[in-house]
Parts: sequence; C-alpha cells; structure tokens
Amino acid sequence: MENLVFVQPIRLVFILLILSPSFSRISSKDASLIESVCKRTMYHDLCVSSLRSNPHSAGADVKGLARIMLELFRDKAIDNLVQVKKLQSTATDPVIQRCLEVCSTEYGLANDTYIPVAFGYFESNSMAEAVTNAGWAYDGVETCEDEFGEEHRSSPLTARNNYAMHISRIAEDIMSILVEKTF
Repeated sequence: MENLVFVQPIRLVFILLILSPSFSRISSKDASLIESVCKRTMYHDLCVSSLRSNPHSAGADVKGLARIMLELFRDKAIDNLVQVKKLQSTATDPVIQRCLEVCSTEYGLANDTYIPVAFGYFESNSMAEAVTNAGWAYDGVETCEDEFGEEHRSSPLTARNNYAMHISRIAEDIMSILVEKTF
C-alpha cells in the first residue's frame, strides 16, 4: 500500500515535466520566431496558440508557418462544409435552407478552387497570388455568415465561420510578410 501512495506523486511530477515549456518540441528560437511572426497578424493569440500546438512548427521558417496556417484553414473549410451538409439534411425552415445552400456553394468554391489555387501559388512562391486566392476563400466564408444576417436569421455556423475567417486572415498576414520580404 505504501508503494501506491508514492507512485502518484511521481506520476504527477512526470506529467508536469512533460507539459513544462522546457520539454516542449518548440525550442526558444522557434517560439521567438512564432511570436515575431504572430505579432504581425490580426489575431496574435490565435496565431501563437495554433502554431505552438502544431508539431510541424518546430524548426519551421516563416514560409513553413504560413503553410501550417494555410493547411489549418483548408482543414477547417473542409470540416465546415461537412457541417453545412449535415445542417442541410435536417433544416426545415426554407430560409435557413437557402442560407445553407449559399454556404455550401461558398465552401465548395473555397475547397475546390480558391484554397487549392492558393496552395499552387504558395508552392511556386507567388505569394501575392496566394494571398489573393486565400482572400477569396475568406470572402466566401464571410458571405456564408452574412447570408443569415441578411435573412434576419441566427447562423448556426457563426463560431465555425469566425474561426475559419480568423485562421484565413492569419495565413494571409503571414504570406504578406513573405510578399514584403521584410522578415
């Protein structure tokens, strides 16, 4: 029984050590780059938390950080389209159905056109064009959200849309750093 009492504090110490900043995968150099880059974005705290929680941030340069945020936006846009389709299958209000159809169209364009094109330009180092296409995807998400307001309805997607727009804006801001070549 005495061994059991001793095991718990050791387990707690081990967990605390693993979770402490000195044991994280992000080095102080990486954390400094993340902080410096995120200071130049519209959503600093979300930028920092998103990048620090991504294991690919370790050792990434500015372009790598931009890629992570663009990938996060792509993943969120895909996830949001799945959610829109689920809501469409259960919506009974014809106005909500029309709003969700707009969202489906806009997220479809983002996922099938704007984000893949943004990635193509990104990979070819045509950052201004990548920013433009990511911006068009952002505009589609904003259109989805605005559609509900125009119809005087509460959007069931507000939190999802806002998160997607914030992530998109962060990706655009970081890619803009690369356009300016000021880092």
